[in-house]
Amino acid sequence: MKLEYMKEYIAVVESLNFTATANRLMMTQSALSRHIAVVEECMGAQLLYRDTHKVEVTPCGRLIYQEFKQILSIYDAAAAKVMLMSKDHQGAIRIGVPYYCMHYMDQIIPLMKEYYLNIAVEIVSFQPTPAYCALLNHQIDIAMLFHHDYPDSDDIRFHDFAKETLVFMTKKNYPLAQKKFAEIKDLTGCVIVAFRNNYFSDFTQALLRQHDVLPKKLVYSDHIDTMHYTIQETKGVAIVPISAKNINRPELAITRLVGEDSTVNMTMAYRFDNNNPAISLFLKIVDMAFPLPQSENSTD
Repeated sequence: MKLEYMKEYIAVVESLNFTATANRLMMTQSALSRHIAVVEECMGAQLLYRDTHKVEVTPCGRLIYQEFKQILSIYDAAAAKVMLMSKDHQGAIRIGVPYYCMHYMDQIIPLMKEYYLNIAVEIVSFQPTPAYCALLNHQIDIAMLFHHDYPDSDDIRFHDFAKETLVFMTKKNYPLAQKKFAEIKDLTGCVIVAFRNNYFSDFTQALLRQHDVLPKKLVYSDHIDTMHYTIQETKGVAIVPISAKNINRPELAITRLVGEDSTVNMTMAYRFDNNNPAISLFLKIVDMAFPLPQSENSTD
């Protein structure tokens, strides 16, 4: 059986529509049907029920779907590793990273050195909003960001690689700090501390509106390194990704957010018109370092 047949079968199962799948794969419907028949013959079982109105997956078909995805994942990973090891690449790449997210790079850089010793990696400490602006202005090749809506993002591609739990940051003697877990609704009537002129603040304020949470008031801090002063002065609560605990302010407490919208994706953002070949190689290394979806990738 050809690997392409496995990919075609997976595509049919995910769409449950032969016509749409054939069009997306740029092949004829009759060819797709023949290939699926070969798959069923090789597996020795009927994998799909199909009539003029609908397509359904049999129990055997669901099993084969999962197994094919695992086989292709293993194949792709092996092929990527061989490709990486067989080429003597050279070049340089400049990456903007928040200093409190450097633990991600601690997993990426050793692999980068192992496979691409001749590609120079320059890491520049940026807060996420300035990093995004630097990316737009061609000052860096990649920005490590929290993935939410950004303005003027038509020229930007996002490569998600992990998930971060959102947390509430408060004073240790604040009532919310006594909880290990909390929900967005627990912020009703609280003073909310947000970053001034910051895209992540736009994201968190939209999150409050989405859950109909009305804060007592909204106050702003100019920088994450000074946010603890604002939290102390106002007895407020900040919504931040869990990596922010790496700032290590002993007077503050962390309460993890649970429920819907309790995580934010970590992403490597880059301009689609940046022709630096080191970008695609770096992203392959990122996928090697973080091969599976992560619910949290920060140190405990």
